[in-house]
Amino acid sequence: MTGQSLDPHILIVDDKSTNIQFLGMVLRQQNYRISVAQDGYQAIKIVDKIIPDLILLDIMMPEMDGFETCLKLKENPALKNVPIIFLTAKDDTEDILKGFQLGAADYITKPFNSAVLLARVATHINLRQKTQLLEQQRQKTQIALQISQEKYRFLVENQTDFVIKLDAQGQFLFASPSYCEKLQKNENQLLGTTFTQYLIPEEQTNFTQLCEQLQHPPHIGHIELQLPQTQPLCWVAWSCKAILGHDKQIQEIVSVGRDITARRQAEEKARQTLHELAHISRLNTMGEMTTALAHEINQPLTAILSFSQAGLRLIDTPNFDLEDLRLALTGIERNSKLASEIIKRIRFFARKDKQFKKEPIDINQLINEVEYLVHPELRRHQVQLSLALSPHLPPVTIDNIQIQQVILNLVRNAMDAVLAVTTQRIITIKTMLSSPHYLEVAIYDTGIGIAPEVKNTLFEPFITTKNNGVGIGLSICRSIIDEHGGQLHFTDNPQGGSIFRFSLPIREIDK
Repeated sequence: MTGQSLDPHILIVDDKSTNIQFLGMVLRQQNYRISVAQDGYQAIKIVDKIIPDLILLDIMMPEMDGFETCLKLKENPALKNVPIIFLTAKDDTEDILKGFQLGAADYITKPFNSAVLLARVATHINLRQKTQLLEQQRQKTQIALQISQEKYRFLVENQTDFVIKLDAQGQFLFASPSYCEKLQKNENQLLGTTFTQYLIPEEQTNFTQLCEQLQHPPHIGHIELQLPQTQPLCWVAWSCKAILGHDKQIQEIVSVGRDITARRQAEEKARQTLHELAHISRLNTMGEMTTALAHEINQPLTAILSFSQAGLRLIDTPNFDLEDLRLALTGIERNSKLASEIIKRIRFFARKDKQFKKEPIDINQLINEVEYLVHPELRRHQVQLSLALSPHLPPVTIDNIQIQQVILNLVRNAMDAVLAVTTQRIITIKTMLSSPHYLEVAIYDTGIGIAPEVKNTLFEPFITTKNNGVGIGLSICRSIIDEHGGQLHFTDNPQGGSIFRFSLPIREIDK
C-alpha cells in the first residue's frame, strides 16, 4: 500500500470517542485511511459522498442502533459489496445472528484485541479487493461478449446463408432474416413452431434420423432438404451441430444452410439428359440390331425358299432325278445352319459391338456413382436403396462404363420387381470377397421374384418377364461379365424377391 490512492478506506461508526481513538490509531499504523461517524445519521451522510472499502459499526448506539444503521446502509446499492463488521461489547449469540441476518460480514468483541482486529479487517479488505477485481473482469467480459454477440448478429443478419437454432424438441429458438425471408415469415412467427412442420412428410423422417445421428460423436451432421413452403421449391444443404448439456443430451441444434436449388436443378437436368441418352442409345442399338439381323438372315432365308421351291417342282416332275432333290435339300440344310449361326451371334452382340477399355477401379466407388444416378428415380417411386459395401476391397481391372451398365441394368430390373409389390420396397447392394481371387457384387430385391418357367432361360436373348421388355438386357449383362472373366447368376431371395450376383477377378484374366 505505497500510494494513497490505493490505501483502503475504512469508516468507523461509534458513539464512544475512546473507541474511535483506539481504532483510528491501530488502523492508521497500517496505512488505512479513516473516516469517522459518531452515529448512524452521520454514517449515512458520509456514504452518500464516499464509498468506503469497509465499515466498523458499533451495535450499542443511542437513537439509531447498529442494527438499524446496517439496515439503512444496505439500502444503498453502492454499498452492496462493502463488508460491515459489527463492534459489540458482549459475545451475545442472538445479537451476532441478527447482525449476520442483516448482512454483516463479521463481528469483533470489546475490549478490542489489536491483532484480531487487524487480521479480520485485512481479511475482509482483501476479499473486497478481490471481489472488485472479479467484478471488473466480469464487466469487461460482459462488454466483450456483448460486442461479440453484436458482431455475430450483424454477420448472421447480413449474410445470404440461412442460420437457425433449434431446441431439443426441434422448435425454433432463432432464425436468420435470410431464412425468414425465404419462408416469407418473420422470426416471431417461427419461434415456438417446429422445423419439421415446414418439411414434406418424407423429409420429416430424414430430419428425425439426422437428429438421432447428432446424439453420437462428433455430433455433426449434413442433410439436403426441400423447403416446400417456398415458390418455386427451394433445396437447402444444412450443416448441423448439436450442443450438449451436462447430461450429455442435446440441448440445442445450430444449423447453417445454403441454397443449392440451382445445383440440384442442374443435377436433375443432367440425370434426365443421361436417361434420355440411354433411352435413345437403346433404341438406336435395337434399330441397328434389327436392321443387321434382317439383312443377314434374309440371304439364307431367301436361299431356303428357293431350294424349297425347286424341290417342290422336282417332286411334281415325272421321273425326277433324286440327286437334284438331294442338292435342294442340302441347300436348305446349309442355309438353315447359316440362319441359326446368325441368331447365335445376337447373343454376343454387346461384346462384338463394343471396345473394352479396362483399368483398375474401386468397385465401391463405382456403386456409389450408380446410387447417385438412380437416387431421384428410386426416391420418386419410394424405393429404399441400401448399400452394404465391404471396406478396403482391392481394385478390379474392368471397363468402367460396361460394369456400370451392368449394375444400372440390374438395379433397374430390381426396381421394376419391387414396384409390383405393396410391402416394403427395398433394394440392397452388397460387395465382398467371394474368394482370394474374386470379388462379388450382389443385388438383392424384395420384389415379386422370377417365375419358375423362365428361370432356366433368363439370360437368353429376347427372354423377358416384363410386358414392355425387349429381353436382351440380362443377356448383354452376362456377355459383359463373361468378357471380364467373371460369372453372372441368379438365385431366389429367402426373404422374398431375387438376388443377382456377379463375380469379377481381382487380377485381369487373359482372354
